[in-house]
Amino acid sequence: MRLCILYAYYAIYFMSMGPTANFAAIFYEEIGLNNTQIGLLTSLPVLLGMLALPVFGILSDNARRRRNVIALVLALCAGFSFLYDLTDRFALLMVICTGTALFSQPVLPLSSSLSMEYTASVGRSFGPIRMAGSVGFQVSALLAGVVFTTSMRGLYRMIGVFQLLAAGLALLLPPIAGHQRERGVRVSPVTLLRDRRVLLLLLMVFPGTIMSMFYQSFFTKHFASCGASNAMVGLMSVLSVGLELPFLLFSGRLYRKLTVWQWLLLGMAVNAVRWIGVALTQNVMALLALQLLGVSVLACFEYFPALYLSERVAPELLSSAQTTLNFVSFGIARVVGCLLGGALGDVIGVGAVFGLGGLMLAIGLVAFFAPARRMSALDRQTSGATPAAE
Repeated sequence: MRLCILYAYYAIYFMSMGPTANFAAIFYEEIGLNNTQIGLLTSLPVLLGMLALPVFGILSDNARRRRNVIALVLALCAGFSFLYDLTDRFALLMVICTGTALFSQPVLPLSSSLSMEYTASVGRSFGPIRMAGSVGFQVSALLAGVVFTTSMRGLYRMIGVFQLLAAGLALLLPPIAGHQRERGVRVSPVTLLRDRRVLLLLLMVFPGTIMSMFYQSFFTKHFASCGASNAMVGLMSVLSVGLELPFLLFSGRLYRKLTVWQWLLLGMAVNAVRWIGVALTQNVMALLALQLLGVSVLACFEYFPALYLSERVAPELLSSAQTTLNFVSFGIARVVGCLLGGALGDVIGVGAVFGLGGLMLAIGLVAFFAPARRMSALDRQTSGATPAAE
């Protein structure tokens, strides 16, 4: 029964994410905002909200029931989502976006921490459960593209409904307690950064996700400017996320093929090609094809690093480890990608920014190659250092 709830929870929660990832920039453009304002709305609130992200990790590690923390932040997210259609003033939207960012950022890392621990305890793989989220993401993106064909008004009301449903399901998740409360110990999250492998992992994830965050805020706008309709934007999401399904189904086997460090290097190489390709073409079909490489972001910069941390860090810091990873990949990287990228997009164009991002990843691949190889060798030599994915 608990596994069924996890499947349903991930499907509904990710349904609240699909429309935002694909249509937020179009919504903001429709109400008259420029690239710089869009960049500010999609980055500055995250900068303010992510300052509180470690607090939620600590709360979860000390909570009597970690699921209650998840349900609370989802309900608060829904409250802010219902406010978007009430104004088109930039200042008020900034307040609403800040409230949304404050409570939305902890949801995924806290959910992942709880889910990975529970599935490991019952001998099941987390991949298929996470796959339910990918299905939900695709369904909602396609649904939004079909429903909001002429106007994006009402987009955030749809998102709010999904968030409320997810909050209700969160209350039925496995009743796992925070380990610091359960064991009566206090461990500072700063301990994570004293581990050289954890620190290097975070440093490699950061450049790997900067352009992914820029992509989420500006690619649909760029895609539309190349001649794509809203329905095609929805189709793009289905195609680009479609490869996540077989990946997540076989993620355990794939993870054991390489070390996490090799996966990170591979992700940098693939996405360097991807972003440079986006910069060099405005052909809609070519852009669609390039987005099929998007599964590498989930695999190399999100899923495998999360698995690695879930096995590497002390149980008392499981939630803090996942929120720290989220802090880097969806927090700091979003600020750099959206704020700086949005400003550059107004000056040199969105396509050129993708090209610069591709060059940045190529440089990162060279810079991290040697230390990643050393860590990869250490993981293979140290018994149990390379985590099992299942």
